[in-house]
Amino acid sequence: MHSIKSNFDKILCALREILGGDMSINKKQVKPGPKTKFSDIEVIALACTAECMGHNSENYFFSLLNKKDFPDLLSRRQFNDRRKRLHTKIEDVRKLVLARITKKQEAYVIDSMPLRLCKYARRNRVQIGKETAEIKPNIGYCASQEERYFGFKLHAVCSLEGAVQFFDITSASASDVQYLSTVGQKLKNCHLIGDKGYISESYKQTLREESKIFLFTDSRSNAKKPHFIPPIYKGKRKKIETIFSQLSDQFNIQQNYAKTLLSYFNRIRSKLLSMTILNYINQHVNNKPISQIKYALK
Repeated sequence: MHSIKSNFDKILCALREILGGDMSINKKQVKPGPKTKFSDIEVIALACTAECMGHNSENYFFSLLNKKDFPDLLSRRQFNDRRKRLHTKIEDVRKLVLARITKKQEAYVIDSMPLRLCKYARRNRVQIGKETAEIKPNIGYCASQEERYFGFKLHAVCSLEGAVQFFDITSASASDVQYLSTVGQKLKNCHLIGDKGYISESYKQTLREESKIFLFTDSRSNAKKPHFIPPIYKGKRKKIETIFSQLSDQFNIQQNYAKTLLSYFNRIRSKLLSMTILNYINQHVNNKPISQIKYALK
């Protein structure tokens, strides 16, 4: 793994190449008060560098930064405040990066993963999420690991190559199958591959009639009329499982140091943006499969 500075330069170069020089995110801070030479795009690039290198603690990450490499660096408090104000732009930037990676696909993969705020036994002592918000953490069940947890659920749809197309965060108790209505608003004329958690004849029919989306899942063992994922898509669902593993292992998505929901959701968005940037670097710089993000910065 290269140094923080070299990784930062690669990510910043990719963002500038994608966004161009006319976007407002490239401009310096314009609010009243002391001026800074650190632009918004550099704030996002530094945040993505920390995420790509697996640093969840801002305090520790800033202790590793060399002042000679970052002469115009903000203080940690200023950096944190700037990143919070950019929370609406982070997903916009991710969509622009994604547009340079993938085009219209004929098939996508859908799945969800738990986002644990804390151990189940500590759920009553957690303060995050008690502020007023549309989405609140609650108790959910992870079937793959056969455990109950306290937190949220990440729903994602990815391409067959391994790039996350879009995602949403819901309460942990939200049903997977209910998210299909959101998918029907974002996708049209394609095939969708899911696991057994998305079995629903009513949703399947609605997707087919309203959005021309054909949902494929394997049937349960006790199904009266068994149906299976077509052979052409066999094994493709593992792509999104790989993405979830990368988010857990390389990006530490299950570790939480945030004190507010805004900070927590902002870090989740930053991790997804960082992953998409690594997809772009693999495709356009390294000439590697986009899903091999572990090698993107080497």
